[in-house]
Amino acid sequence: MGSLRVDLWNVTSVGFGSGTRAGSPSRIAHTLGGGFREGQPKVTRLLVLGHQFEKLVRDGVVEDYAALSRLTGLSTARVTQLVNLTLLAPDIQAEILNLDEDTAARNRTFERGLRDLTALPDWNEQRTRQSGRAAW
Repeated sequence: MGSLRVDLWNVTSVGFGSGTRAGSPSRIAHTLGGGFREGQPKVTRLLVLGHQFEKLVRDGVVEDYAALSRLTGLSTARVTQLVNLTLLAPDIQAEILNLDEDTAARNRTFERGLRDLTALPDWNEQRTRQSGRAAW
């Protein structure tokens, strides 16, 4: 847990500046060591970052999403949007994690377009709505 706190400190001190709200999810994910591959679509990186954020709160490394917001420079709303990606059905998450950049670009797969699915608590309903979209 100690090394993770050091990483979070690095997140707040690398490229954000004092008192700014200019945190970039991609930069934060890179600083946290998200283990990303070259050419991964942004939506994939954001899903992984959402899981990392959720784990930090669950493990007690940070108190809550507001504290995570202060540490990263992202708004609390943005942190919540990213963590909400973890509420997608496991098979939808697996599809996102296995996307390649060309497929994501061709099918216009963006995090913003998934927000309506994250609001649905029923995974079957998520799947039904997802099936009506472009295939990944």
